[in-house]
Amino acid sequence: MKIQIEVQLFADGANFLQSGSCSVITTDFRKEPEWTAAVSAYEWIQKIKNTTVRYPDDFQLVRVVYNGENDITDLVRKVRPIIKDDLPFLKKSTNILDWTTLKPKNLEGFFLFSFYGSLIGSFISGSVAVGILIYNNWQKNKEFNFRCYGTMKVINDHLVYLSQWEQLTLKVLREMIDKEGYRNEGLLKILKNSKGFFEEQHTLLEKERANIPYDLTTRYFTIVSAIHSVTVAYDQLIEEPGDPDRYETLVNQMSYCNKIIKVFNKNTTQYLKNVEKKYKIKDFY
Repeated sequence: MKIQIEVQLFADGANFLQSGSCSVITTDFRKEPEWTAAVSAYEWIQKIKNTTVRYPDDFQLVRVVYNGENDITDLVRKVRPIIKDDLPFLKKSTNILDWTTLKPKNLEGFFLFSFYGSLIGSFISGSVAVGILIYNNWQKNKEFNFRCYGTMKVINDHLVYLSQWEQLTLKVLREMIDKEGYRNEGLLKILKNSKGFFEEQHTLLEKERANIPYDLTTRYFTIVSAIHSVTVAYDQLIEEPGDPDRYETLVNQMSYCNKIIKVFNKNTTQYLKNVEKKYKIKDFY
């Protein structure tokens, strides 16, 4: 199908008119007559420029009309050429964007699609990064809780043993005092041996304080302080084994220590159950 094109150009400081006929695809022209005509006019103008030996620097497009009355000047100015890639190692793709047939509305949609595509891509990348961060943090918490779990099981066993030792020590001391009085060699020997056991437990608890769960830290240091107070009471009684007041001080310190050990062990038992449930720990030993 042929259409008539009239082009008014400006060059060398003067306007001049060029006219001729152009071929267009009939189906495209029926769908988008003005845009199809604008593409054909653009190609025709390029031929005029290419056939001229040298067109001046002030070469300008002034007006374009097809079939005598249809002004398509603005549309022709929006047409852009295709950049051809003739490299032998690149295969021509059927998906290359054809800028000469891309209408302004489609161009706007293309950029809008690119924007939302980039936005979705950024969202996915950010979500993956956040997911990795959450997973790594969960793994660190799991490792810390497993370490705390093992430590608390050991400490719990030691404190149970310590509580039983306190009860037994108090029972033996009372029996010996009732039988032989405060001043006897057997009582002094028991005090020194018993004190050594408390000092060993105190040293153990001091070494393991870095692996104590945050929720039990304050109560843990209360236990450590109470055991230390018992050892101090031992020292005072060993210096004066015949002083009933110092004996009562040791008894009171032991009773208090035994009381908070039982409460602490109750709390640690609940903590161990929570960790076992959360991380599905099965301890068969």
